[in-house]
Order: sequence, then C-alpha cells, then structure tokens
Amino acid sequence: MSIFAVFRLRQSLSVFALVFSLTIMVASAAYADSPPNITTDIPWTDTGGVFDIGAQIFDATFNGPTDIEAAFNNGRRQEESQLGLPANFLGDLNLPTNYNSLSDDEKALYIINDERTARVGEGDEDVIGLPLERTDTSLNAVAQAYANLLVEQNTTGHNNNSGPSGRLNGAFGDYTNATSCREFMARTENLAYFWTSGSSIPLALERSIYAWIYDDASSNWGHREAALLQDNDLNGNAWGYTNNTGSAASEGYLGIGVASSTSYNNGFGWANYGVAVTMNIIDPDPVCTKPNDDMGAAINSFDYNGSSGDAALGTLTINFDFTNNGSKTLSDLFFIFTNVSNAIIVNADNTPGGTGLSGRLSVANASLPSNDNEFDPTETLPVAFQIGIESTPWKVNFDMWAVDTSVNAAALGEPEQLYKHTVTLDSSMFDLASRQVEPVLFLPLIGQ
Repeated sequence: MSIFAVFRLRQSLSVFALVFSLTIMVASAAYADSPPNITTDIPWTDTGGVFDIGAQIFDATFNGPTDIEAAFNNGRRQEESQLGLPANFLGDLNLPTNYNSLSDDEKALYIINDERTARVGEGDEDVIGLPLERTDTSLNAVAQAYANLLVEQNTTGHNNNSGPSGRLNGAFGDYTNATSCREFMARTENLAYFWTSGSSIPLALERSIYAWIYDDASSNWGHREAALLQDNDLNGNAWGYTNNTGSAASEGYLGIGVASSTSYNNGFGWANYGVAVTMNIIDPDPVCTKPNDDMGAAINSFDYNGSSGDAALGTLTINFDFTNNGSKTLSDLFFIFTNVSNAIIVNADNTPGGTGLSGRLSVANASLPSNDNEFDPTETLPVAFQIGIESTPWKVNFDMWAVDTSVNAAALGEPEQLYKHTVTLDSSMFDLASRQVEPVLFLPLIGQ
C-alpha cells in the first residue's frame, strides 16, 4: 500500500452537553426513538479488502462510489448479524449517478439520511428513521470555519474557539434565549481526523461518516448516536430533535466542513498531509425571528495595480455588492478585520483611520435606491475594500455585522438586534495574472 493513514482521536460532545441537560429536561411522548448501538467495531471493508489500523491490515482501495457502497453495505450486513436482525433488514446504500459532482454537504446529507432511514423499526417500533431536513448554509459556515481552524492551528478536539456551544451560539443564538434560532440538543458535533505519510487521503468525508456509525466503540458510540439521533436518545430522554419545524417527515439541519493541508500533522513527525472533518447538527427553533440567510454578497469585480510576479508591491481593490435578501431593515454595517496575514488593509469605505483593522459603514452615509438612509430588503449596497498584498499566500478575515433599525446603531450590547458573519478572503480565490475571481461569493449573514 502506498500510503499509511491514521484515523483516531475522534471525540464526542455528549459529556459536555449533558452538563446542561438536567435543567431543561421535559416530558415527552410519542417521540421517535434513536436506533440501538452495535456491539463491536466493523472496520471499513471495500472491494479491495479491509482497512483496520488495529490489526495492521491496509488492503482497502477507497476507489470512489463503488467502494463507498461496498463498505457501507458490508457494515449493514455486519450490523444485522450483531443485532440479530433479518438478512438485508437494513437494505443497501445505492449512491446517485451524479454523486461525484455533489458538494461535500450534499454527499454527507445523502449518506447520513440513507443510514437514518434504513433503520426504521430497528429494535423498536418507535424507531421511525426520520431523515435530516436539509443542509444549512450558516451551519456549513460554522463547520467549515472550525475545520479550517483545526488545520491552521495544527490541533484536534472540540474545545478550541469557544467550544461547540459557543460557536453555534455565535451563529444561531444561545438556545436558552427566547430569540434563539436553535433548540437544545444533547449532541451537536462530530469530528474526525486523518494523517498520512503520502500526499492524499481518499474518501476522507465518507470514511468519517462510516467511522462515526460503524467504528466508534472507542468513543462509546457517541458519534454514532449523534449521526443517527432522533427525538429521544437511547436512554429515552427527549434530548434530540423536537421535530416542530418544517415537514413532520424530517427533522434537523446538517453542516459539514472539510479542511486539509500538508502542514497538518498533529505533531506526528512521519505525517506529510492531514484532513479534518467537522459535522454539526442543530434543531431549528420555529419561533426564530431572524432569518438564517439575511444577506448576500457578490464580488462583482476587482482591480490589481501590481504585477502577479511582484505581489508585494500590489494593491488589490475588491468591489462587493451587498444585497439585503431578508425581511429586516438595517441601519448600519460594521466590518471588523480580525486576522490579516501577509497583507494590510489600505482602505475600507468610511473606515476611520484608513489603515486600521476595524471600520464601520453607516448606511446613512451611503446612496441607496430608497434614499431613506435605511438598508431595506431587496436593496443593494456597494462596498469596496483595498488590500495591500505583502506576500503570498495571503489571507484576510473580517466579521461583518449589521444592525436592525429597531435599535440605536451604537447599542452593540443588544445581541438580539445584531447579525454577524465571519468572511475569509485569501489568495486562492484570485487569479491576479488573468484578473479572474470566483464569480460569486455568497456570504450568509446569520443571527447572533
């Protein structure tokens, strides 16, 4: 085998979440039960053979959809045997013909939902196998940002950057608040990591999902329970989804993040390449007053006054069009630059000081179609950033905030009136030589 991959250090949020659960447990009846756990690990086995680190067997070939189907279907056959289920009770995973063209979150949603719905009636007539309702743009952003952080900081674990609850609070609000866009759940995050002495790790996303469901004994099946969680957990507690938003035939939102780097090795001297995979789930709150995707932003053009061979002397001017896609009328936008690498902020519209790392664009100072000094739904506001590039690769992160007109623009102490999204711009998005850029950058503005 040409590469040697390590997959371990998977962790569960269950202990963290249970700290809060005793104070908000509610009685519930007629909720969907979660399916039972299996008894022993089932290593990935595809058309090439078995991949089992503990047994030092590395025969699997990880060759696209055929091997994905083979591994999951073998897992189902072994689960049927372990739990004494009838032959083929769980059916087969059959991937769509366009599987390779799907995005990571679409792939994950398809496989996880197929695993969830396959377990109707498994061990309990109340196991009704509800699928997740959909992926969510804001939740994808949370998951991707954390996968990026793990790789950039060369670390593992749930508790960096405020922990799972803090990261979800930043996007959807604290579930204990009446204005939150999410409800309590005992499990909210799965992580997986891979490292290799080679230069690539095939099927990292699919192998993560497989391991969470079929190879998770070392985590006491906590990842499996998160991936397959229904309304009640395996202890009969109503700490899963409440299924009170959208269709009764589905429940919950999914977010997926995948990040990789040749410098991601977690301290393993032999590792030349690593991948981090993040899965987040939420139970949306039906009384949420803030739309998840309240604003879109497109890079409509950019100018560069240097040569692609001498980026240190160049200034990149990025022209955005922000469009209010939601129902809120906004009064102010704030751009707080939080991380600037190998670049400087030369100018941002109406930024005090010009070269500072924070700035505010007051809608009252901008020209809008309505001429009412308010950023109304459907209106578009042009904004330009100038970035001085010192070397490549460069990166600029900024938090984009918007303020509802129902509160004074300076009242930053009222988070229910604020909307925030963290945006990343980096050198991989811009081809300075050909003056090409990713044609559309959609930035969801999500409730704080």
